[in-house]
Amino acid sequence: YEGAFYPLLAGMTLWTVMLLGGTRAYLPPHYSARLLVLFAAWIFISALVNAPGIISAGTKGRTGVEKFLLQTLLILFTIGASLFVYHVVIRLASPLRQIRKWVLISFVVCGTYSILEIGKWLGVPLLANMQGMIDPYIRDATNLAAYTSFARLRSVSGEASWFAMYCALVTPWIMSYTFTDPRSRWWSLPALVYLLLLITLTWSRAAYVITALQFIVLAVGTPFLLTDPNVRARNRALGAMLVVIVAVTALATATIFRDAGFGDRSLTTIFLSLLDTDDLSNVGRVGSQVTAMRIALDHPFFGIGFGQYGFHMMDYVPSWALASRELAVWMSSAPDSPWAPVHGLYTRLAAELGLVGLLIWLGMWASIVRSVFLRARSSTGQSPEEQMLGITLLASIAGVLLAGFNADSLRFFGYWIVLAIAWAYVGNRERETARMQSR
Repeated sequence: YEGAFYPLLAGMTLWTVMLLGGTRAYLPPHYSARLLVLFAAWIFISALVNAPGIISAGTKGRTGVEKFLLQTLLILFTIGASLFVYHVVIRLASPLRQIRKWVLISFVVCGTYSILEIGKWLGVPLLANMQGMIDPYIRDATNLAAYTSFARLRSVSGEASWFAMYCALVTPWIMSYTFTDPRSRWWSLPALVYLLLLITLTWSRAAYVITALQFIVLAVGTPFLLTDPNVRARNRALGAMLVVIVAVTALATATIFRDAGFGDRSLTTIFLSLLDTDDLSNVGRVGSQVTAMRIALDHPFFGIGFGQYGFHMMDYVPSWALASRELAVWMSSAPDSPWAPVHGLYTRLAAELGLVGLLIWLGMWASIVRSVFLRARSSTGQSPEEQMLGITLLASIAGVLLAGFNADSLRFFGYWIVLAIAWAYVGNRERETARMQSR
């Protein structure tokens, strides 16, 4: 289980007790919430259509029914988590300001632990020993060597790419302090530089692309979205300053840590590797997504059933992708071999739920993104700071959606948390709070 699971489980357990005691819950009054219900219903419709195949499927010592039930329980839990977060956030007096504070606290935790990790790379015995004492409590001890054998920053996450997905969620919120709170710039700018340093040290291609696009949205796009001309002019200057900070931090990090166990890695080689067709990692990732799309084209309406990709992928792998050793392992039916990932949420949904399921998912997000954009663009009933935080939320949503091109799991709570925050932001807080209190 992931760390975010436990506080959500505790909160949802308490919420369930309150519901049993008479507290009422309801679906957010937004079109995207109804599409989410339709998405959940489509999972069961797809399963009914594919029931014979799901019942007979089996590989790696697992059955199709087992995978379907586990994945369905997961999606029901995450939807419940989203509703729980929504009912908490909608009651806050200043929801986006409070969310930003919580994000900052989480970053302090991750950033503090990262000091130990960096200290180990730099050969500081005290920090290395402290990390060695803490690691067994937050990692799977049987796989501890895998977490420490490569010099890629993971912080408290299991993998560097997972930490990159976390950064996709929090980076806009840390940046927003620079735009909205002049008194905090003495610490928010150094914090942003430190966050950029951590992102650079993940050596994650996905992290670099997502961060670059988020900086474009916030540093370049923000001045054009705000309605106050004075605020626009100020933020234009701040945006230019942040672009310089990003460039200098990235170059300085790559130079300082060049000899700290990273071999021949550089920012240039990391970016260019995205286009390297001979890179076997690319072959495995692209091959997996092409495999999923082949399945989707063969089962365009209902897909093959939720959680069923690993039972069918070996029949759809393109011949050129067989050069990847990773794919060969994923295709194996041996019980101790790893489960086959898709490496992309959107292609996975297309394969397992059909193009219809994918369109429902995309429609849900398109609906809420449009509402957040319109609310952030409007100056009616909100200050320039609240407008800026709305744009920050938009950038955060963009970050987690981009992460869907890098990972295929719906258990990434970033999706469900930002969805809940967006519901609260676009709704009428006073009306909905009164509605909940009257039930």
